[in-house]
Amino acid sequence: LTEKDEDRRELDAARDDARRAEQKETVLRHEFEHLQEENNKLRQTKTENAAAMSELQAENERLAEGSGQVMAKIAELERSWKQSTDARKAEKKKNRELNDRMQQAATE
Repeated sequence: LTEKDEDRRELDAARDDARRAEQKETVLRHEFEHLQEENNKLRQTKTENAAAMSELQAENERLAEGSGQVMAKIAELERSWKQSTDARKAEKKKNRELNDRMQQAATE
């Protein structure tokens, strides 16, 4: 081969290398753009999830507060029921004692 042929081959090889590098760069650019889009979607999802989590925490706090109020009301009702039950028992006992005294007085 002549020196000219060798130079042409080297030039063709260099052009082929440059074309392959350009194709690889294009593929990598597309992959990078795709990954950027995916990253943006994930960031948006992360933001949406954080907002949803914040709403859920606020709702959970409201429910816990409501639950505490319900438990306090239940405790209040239980105390009231116990007091009324105790009062009824005391009233029955007093009535029995009064009844016993009246029967005793009637028999005397």
